[in-house]
Amino acid sequence: MPTAQPARDPITDPAASIDDLRAAIAAVSGVGPTGALWLGVAADDRFPPVHRALCVAAFLRLAVDGDATLGRLGDAFDRPGWLGEQDVEAVTVVAGKLPVHWAPGETIAVVHLRFGGAQVGAAYLAVDGALETPELRAVLCRNEGGDETRTTSVLDIGFDAALA
Repeated sequence: MPTAQPARDPITDPAASIDDLRAAIAAVSGVGPTGALWLGVAADDRFPPVHRALCVAAFLRLAVDGDATLGRLGDAFDRPGWLGEQDVEAVTVVAGKLPVHWAPGETIAVVHLRFGGAQVGAAYLAVDGALETPELRAVLCRNEGGDETRTTSVLDIGFDAALA
């Protein structure tokens, strides 16, 4: 008589369907997988590009908790191989709606999530203060940057339709 295989966790299963992954992510509360797990999946080429991007989005949703700073995100990312300099930029022109709340004096940063050679989605961060693209890249891509930039509060997060 065959034995039943234990259920596989869609978050850590490279073969999981995207629907199962989305359902598993939706079921996660504040006491879910650690940032290391979410970002470990993002760094693992065994996972499909959409799976990796959804895990980055899940991490960001949990990490931007009203207490988040750019430095804390940079520390968690820790120089990710999946995030290149070209993937982070300050939004300087708005031609439509953005998925974040922002006000004058704040900066909107876009983090393009590119895996497998194609853009899968984008995350938008509203941050306190006026920052330029090089400052954002220093913290998020290289985990560097001055104290003023690293302590900048992340006020809101949003995603494009692919990751919403």
